[in-house]
Amino acid sequence: MSAPAELQSNVVGCYECHSLNADKCKDNVEHFGVRINVVVSPGDCKTCHPTEVDQYVMGKTVHALDNLEKNPDFHLLVQTTLSTKAVSEGKLTPGKINNNSKNETRYACHGTRVEVKGTRSIPSGAGDIVVPELTNWPNMGVGRINPDGTHGTCTVCHPRHSFSIEVARKPSTCGECHLEPDVPAYNVYNREQVWQSV
Repeated sequence: MSAPAELQSNVVGCYECHSLNADKCKDNVEHFGVRINVVVSPGDCKTCHPTEVDQYVMGKTVHALDNLEKNPDFHLLVQTTLSTKAVSEGKLTPGKINNNSKNETRYACHGTRVEVKGTRSIPSGAGDIVVPELTNWPNMGVGRINPDGTHGTCTVCHPRHSFSIEVARKPSTCGECHLEPDVPAYNVYNREQVWQSV
């Protein structure tokens, strides 16, 4: 870890991550006297973890959303696996990935675009709190596109707020997304563990 000098003497709390790169974050709002970003992105994580983020963005997973949107084989899969009833009822347009099909496919793991479409007020005892109104949020997709333009999220493997390396290395963490029927890696791992114990 190589935290900048101004953060080296701080204990990491909410503000240290949610306040970084405010000028690049479209989701930055005033919050009880300080400016924060709702979405913490790899661009923010890179402030203290440049090597890890550089390694992450060189991998395929950070481009998971692009892989779905630009992959003609995936589009064919969506067309052929969703029911013909959905097409006949007008809920699915053949040849087009729309919101209905996104909800029924792997966008939950791959991610979507998180964009700021305005602000909204939430009443509280201390007065209204103004927050950004985000599309497709919450979103833990490994290839999501963040309001600051970066791709991905580190917290898909490093659970937010604990950021545990131990949890990130557990096969069960990988198994949250790498599961049957289309990505059976975790199932294969489990079968290997059973086979080795015999």
